[in-house]
Amino acid sequence: LMNSAFEQFHDFIVKEQEIRDAIRDVIRSLDDESKKIQANIQKLFRDIKLLSSVQSDSKPHFEKIKELFSKLSSICPSHEYYRYHDHWRNISQKLVNQCALLYFLEHYSILSLPDAASMLNLADTFNENQLHLDLEDYLSGILLMASDLSRLATNCVIQGDFETPQKISTFLTDIDIGFRLLNLKNDSLRKRYDGLKYDVKKVEEILYDLRIRGLKKL
Repeated sequence: LMNSAFEQFHDFIVKEQEIRDAIRDVIRSLDDESKKIQANIQKLFRDIKLLSSVQSDSKPHFEKIKELFSKLSSICPSHEYYRYHDHWRNISQKLVNQCALLYFLEHYSILSLPDAASMLNLADTFNENQLHLDLEDYLSGILLMASDLSRLATNCVIQGDFETPQKISTFLTDIDIGFRLLNLKNDSLRKRYDGLKYDVKKVEEILYDLRIRGLKKL
C-alpha cells in the first residue's frame, strides 16, 4: 500500500511538472513577442507621429500573442486557473499596458477590460474553467501605462507637441479619480497606485511649466 501510494504521488508530480514546463515555454514565447512590441513602442518616445507605423508593425505580434494564449488555454487544466496563474500574471500585466497605451494614443480614452481581453484572446469575465483576463492584472496594466504616459508627456514637450501632455494630464486625473473609488487590498496594486499619484503630479508640473513659459494658455 505504501509503495502504491508513493507511485501515485510520483505520477502526480511528474504530470504537474510537465504542465508547468509547457506553460513556461508558452510564457517565454509571449515574453519574446511582448519585447518586440515594446521595441516598436519605444519609437513613440522619440516621435509620437510614428503611431500608425508602430501599430502596423505591432499587429503581427499581437496576432501571435492570441495564438499563444489559445495554446496556453489548452495546456492549463480546467478548474485549475489560479493554480497556475502566477506563471502568466506578469506578462498579462505587461501586455495590458502595451495594449492600453496604443489604444489611448489612438482614441485618448481608456481601454476597457473586455476590449483588452479580446486583444489578447482571453475571456473577459471571471471563470475558473477558462483562461480569462484577471481584474487585478488588468488594473496593474493600466497603472503601468500611466507611468509610461508621464514619461511620454515629457518627450512630447521636447518634440514641440504641447497638446498631447494636456490630454495625458486629463486622462491620468480621470484614472486617479477612478482608482480612488476602489478599496484596494492587493499590496502590489496599492504600491502601483501610489506611483500613479506621482505620475499625475509630474504631468501637472509639465503643464505648469508650459504655462509659465507662455507655451500653453492658462
